[in-house]
Amino acid sequence: MVRHRHSVSFPAVLVCCVLCLGLLVVPSGCLGGNGGEEGDKEGYQQGYEDGVKAERAKWSDAKLQLARTMIEEQEASQETLQRLLNGEITEVKIGEITATGSAAKVNIQAVFADGTVIDGYVDLVRLDNMWYLQKVTAERGNTPS
Repeated sequence: MVRHRHSVSFPAVLVCCVLCLGLLVVPSGCLGGNGGEEGDKEGYQQGYEDGVKAERAKWSDAKLQLARTMIEEQEASQETLQRLLNGEITEVKIGEITATGSAAKVNIQAVFADGTVIDGYVDLVRLDNMWYLQKVTAERGNTPS
């Protein structure tokens, strides 16, 4: 019988030992096993449900409606947004600002490269002590062609 001698470096043996010891001290539930304890599953489920409740609490009906309004407003404003991205809007001026309670209105003026000026306003809403942009509206009759 012929025996082959393999040389293994000390660092390699040390790394393998550390890895094996690490696997022995890791709880079986952390490796995807069931751990055999029903309490672990219940604790996980309760933590999951608590997380879902906390996430829902962040998104009140008012915030969801605000998000819907913002998306609809941006979908309807694609032509103007494209003009903005094309560099056609060269300046935006801020005018009068009025705020009352949970609503605010900021008058703005957009100046286009061709000299056209559009007056409009930005509506803001206050929810949970935080201000949010609600929509941007151009006043009728001033839209450039």
